[in-house]
Amino acid sequence: MLVAREKAKNNVGEYLIYMFQVEDLIRACKFDPELIISNLVSKYQVDNEQKKEIKDWYLGLAELMEEEKISKAGHLTMLNNKINELHEFHLFLLQNNSHTDYKDIYSKTEQDLKAFATKQKTQNNNVVDLMTNAIYAFYLLKLKKTEVSTETIQSIGKFSNLLGALSKKFKEYEEGKIKVFED
Repeated sequence: MLVAREKAKNNVGEYLIYMFQVEDLIRACKFDPELIISNLVSKYQVDNEQKKEIKDWYLGLAELMEEEKISKAGHLTMLNNKINELHEFHLFLLQNNSHTDYKDIYSKTEQDLKAFATKQKTQNNNVVDLMTNAIYAFYLLKLKKTEVSTETIQSIGKFSNLLGALSKKFKEYEEGKIKVFED
């Protein structure tokens, strides 16, 4: 919760990847409150008040995941909504002539995104969804010590760079430095 709050505030891309991991950790604990507390909550070295807040956060997420029927796979609606919001913001940046820096990064990544979508056999045009899923899948492969091709590593680097640039622009938008709708 503490990490998620900080990431949501400062880097929405990192927040999404982090929350994918939290969802999988809750699944690994089989939604069992005792396992969640012993394996996740107990790792935090904080005062009792914060520990209770963290426990309530994890247990609340577990309950929400079960309610949304994503106990085996998938992401919370709030995360999917954030992905869609970021995708809309991405489209805005591409259409707005004052964000050529972002457009340049995207143009260097576009072919890799199309190739990833093709490999995944998806018609998904949501760039943020593609990138976050690719980055998270790469993260899982690295955890399993699975060998990954140089081409994949390069693509993931491009996705991370683009997601980082998008996250930076989105933070500026949230701070009022970028206006989506001009008055």
